[in-house]
Amino acid sequence: MRQLTGWSWAVLAALGMPLAAASCSGAFGVTADGGGLADGSPDATVGGGDSGGVDGATAADSAGDLGAPGDAPADVPSDVPSDVPSDASGDAGACIPDTTRPCNATGSCPASQACGPTGAWGPCVAVGECVPVPAGWVGVAVASSADAACPAGFGQPEAFVTDPGGGAPTCQCSCEGTQACAGSAILRAYAPSTGCAGSPLLELPLGLSTACGPGTPISITMGDGYTVTDASIAPSPACVAMPLTTNLQPPTTTSLAVCQAASGCGGGVCVPASAPSGMCVYALGDLSCPTGFPVRTAAALGVSDTRGCGPCACGSTLTCGLAGVLLDNAAGTCSTSNPYNFTWSSGCTAAPSSYPLNGTKGIFTVGGDGGCAQTAPSLPGGAVALNPSTTYTICCP
Repeated sequence: MRQLTGWSWAVLAALGMPLAAASCSGAFGVTADGGGLADGSPDATVGGGDSGGVDGATAADSAGDLGAPGDAPADVPSDVPSDVPSDASGDAGACIPDTTRPCNATGSCPASQACGPTGAWGPCVAVGECVPVPAGWVGVAVASSADAACPAGFGQPEAFVTDPGGGAPTCQCSCEGTQACAGSAILRAYAPSTGCAGSPLLELPLGLSTACGPGTPISITMGDGYTVTDASIAPSPACVAMPLTTNLQPPTTTSLAVCQAASGCGGGVCVPASAPSGMCVYALGDLSCPTGFPVRTAAALGVSDTRGCGPCACGSTLTCGLAGVLLDNAAGTCSTSNPYNFTWSSGCTAAPSSYPLNGTKGIFTVGGDGGCAQTAPSLPGGAVALNPSTTYTICCP
C-alpha cells in the first residue's frame, strides 16, 4: 500500500472524515502493536504475520479491497468531487487573474474578492463598514470645493452653494411729464328772475382744462341764470415715475460638493475604511439636525436673487384754483371775439345771448411750476437667498 499524499488529506477532510480516522492505522487496518510500520521492526506485520494480506486477508483480498498497486483505495475517491472548490478561497468558480466577484462577508455591506495572479481567489472583503443613518436622512461626504472628487464609496459630486450674499444696488428715479391745471365742475341753469334759486332747469357736467374742450348738446338761453359749482381742479396729468436699478453686482456664494454614499446597508450606508472620517447626513428642507450630527449647514442647488429698487414718486409744484369758466359758441377755439359767449366767475350769472354751447374752457389761478420732478426716492430692497425649493440641511458630527 502506498502512502497518502498531501492533497488526499484535503480530500478526506472535505469528505467529512476525521483526520484521526484518516491515518493509516485507523482507516486501513494497519496495526501498530509490536512497533508498527513506522519503526521498521519485524513484529509490525500486515495481516497478523501473513505478508500477503491485511488483517489476515490474502494478497488477492488485498488487491480486491485496495485495488491494484498505485491505485487509490476503493472507498477513497480518485478525483475531487464537483462540489469541492479547487482554489484556496473555499468557494467554487473559475478564477481569472485580475477579476473580481461578489461574495458573502460578515456584516450587511456588499463584499467582493479578487482573483490573484496565481489563479487563486483572495479573501472576501466588504466595501465598507455599515454606519447608521437617522431615518429620513441620507449619508453624504461634503467637500468645500464644487469640483472636488468624491471619496471611495461615494457617488458623483453634486454642486451646492451656501452663504449667499450680494451688495445692494444703486437706485435712481426717472420722472417724465409736465402738468397743467384741469378738472371738472357742474353747470346749472335756472329760469330768469329766480336768482338761481329753486330747482335748476338743467344740470350739466363740464370737463375743464386750459385748452378749449368740446361743447355739449345744450343751448345757452339769454336771460337764464347760470352757476358753476362742485369744481374739482388739480394738476394733470400725473407725472410718470420710473425707478432705475444700477450697479447691481452678481451674487456671492460659497461652493460645496456633496457626494451620496454609493452602497446602503440595514439602517445605514457602507463607508469604506479609506473614506474621510466624519460622514455627514442631509435632507431636503430647512430642518433641525438629528442627534449625533450637531454641525448644521444650509445649502441649495442655486440662489434666489430678489434685489432691486423700489417705487419712487414724481410730481410738480403747480397749484391750481378755478377762477372762471368760458362758455362759448366757437367750437375748438373758445374765441371771445364774438358776442356768443360769457364767462362765469362766481354766483349767479345771466346769459347775455342765446347760442349753442360748442366749447368750454377753464380759467385758473396758477402757482408754482408744472415740470415733473422726484418727490420720493427709490430705495434698494430684496436680498440674495438660497433657493427655497432646492434647499437642503446638511448636518455633520
